[in-house]
Amino acid sequence: MTTHLFFPESQLSAWQAMGAARISGSAVTVTDPATRAESVYSVEPAVHVTLYLGTERGELDRDPNALAGRVVTLTTLASLGATFGEDTMRVGPSRYSMVPGHLAVARDAEVDHERVLSDLGGTLTAIGVRP
Repeated sequence: MTTHLFFPESQLSAWQAMGAARISGSAVTVTDPATRAESVYSVEPAVHVTLYLGTERGELDRDPNALAGRVVTLTTLASLGATFGEDTMRVGPSRYSMVPGHLAVARDAEVDHERVLSDLGGTLTAIGVRP
């Protein structure tokens, strides 16, 4: 089974600063702080859409794009015409809060990803992936 994870940009930057992660092209290598073993993830720029904020007219109906709570690649969002602010985005008239980062696919299914990322002080987000 493929393990999909979301690495927030802020968390990835912190791991890089402490020498626990390296980015090379479309791959991220994370070093397990307990064993020093390395895990490699294929990554693609994405956002974790955290909340539907309503429309520009203030309407707060249900999310018409079904994006809230999902991790969505920037490629998919571009096809929807999304525009971005620092921590918000807009798809048509709909506004969302979001966290920028990367959708990661573990290349090694045998690694205890949750433990490794927890040991690094990170959180594991692997919900509602919408490539």
